[in-house]
Amino acid sequence: RGGDAALDAVGAEMLHVGSHPFASAALAEILARAARPRDVARLVTYFAIAPDPAPAARALAACAAPELPRVLGGWLEAMLPHDGNDPGAPSAKRVAACIAALKPYANLYLAVSPLLSRLADAPPPSA
Repeated sequence: RGGDAALDAVGAEMLHVGSHPFASAALAEILARAARPRDVARLVTYFAIAPDPAPAARALAACAAPELPRVLGGWLEAMLPHDGNDPGAPSAKRVAACIAALKPYANLYLAVSPLLSRLADAPPPSA
């Protein structure tokens, strides 16, 4: 069958990236082409947990949902180190890797690249 129920099942299965990372990448691309507003959170979540952000970035770029850049930017911003946190923390490194993976996709990269300056300007850890 098809339709919304099938796309919902694809979205749920895609998030089992530890079980099948290559299938998750393919499922993300299927879901991205549907560009349903409710799938944007799933796609951003997949981008957050994918072992390699490059295939996840390719799937994000295939999604034409207008809210995607805003949701993606919000997630990346939430991952940034905050006052007193180590700017070399794993979350900061993940944000930098995710933004780098978006570089080939101008519309998404332009939406999130201002966060790179926040990574560079992060305060040193407090002693």
